[in-house]
Amino acid sequence: MELGEPLRRPARRARSYRYLTVRINQLGHELGVRRSFVPSSQGEVDRVHAFRLLVHSEIQAFVDDLALRIVDTTADIAARTGALTHAGHCLLVYYSFAPLATPRNAGDGRYPPFNAQTAQRVIGHSQSRLDSAIKSHRHAVGSNNGIKTGNVRRLLVPLGYREDVYAIGLFDKLDDLGVQRGEVAHKSGLIGLRTIPTGSNEWTRLDAVLPGLEMMERFAPRLLRPV
Repeated sequence: MELGEPLRRPARRARSYRYLTVRINQLGHELGVRRSFVPSSQGEVDRVHAFRLLVHSEIQAFVDDLALRIVDTTADIAARTGALTHAGHCLLVYYSFAPLATPRNAGDGRYPPFNAQTAQRVIGHSQSRLDSAIKSHRHAVGSNNGIKTGNVRRLLVPLGYREDVYAIGLFDKLDDLGVQRGEVAHKSGLIGLRTIPTGSNEWTRLDAVLPGLEMMERFAPRLLRPV
């Protein structure tokens, strides 16, 4: 796979970056939250808040789906060809260490197959370790409930995403989106209790985040090359 080539997830429509941007623009249009929008009533403030919550959900779905596409493609390649992708290798290493995180499970830890050839021999002999790592990571994705730094790293680092892959400042901007979402989800949205949100502020935050999300997707095919 080449850099920028779209991922194909078996038997499932992918939430690609292109889909994400179309969906966000659709939400803005349907809720009337354009860049120049300044609410003048409680009802209009509520529409901006609804836009914020729904956009947050779409971004989380994009990150979750990106991780699942990589996992599913890795599993599909291993099942069809016996080849191990870079993401699969990273999963083997990560989940070999995982039991060491708790004293109760530490005895189940294994020495990780750091060498790519060793990792390939491991799944050539038996795919059970790769299957177990993939199952664990699918569970991690299914348990995700946010887009802050810890959420995104928990999903992507085990797949082989490195710090230099992310756009500069992306995590600070995602953290801010998460905080702003929490301001709506866990507090009153009544006018007078907080600063009135505007379309300009909402879209400015999105403009700062979206290019970094596209970079995430464009890097993914590198992780699907065989080791």
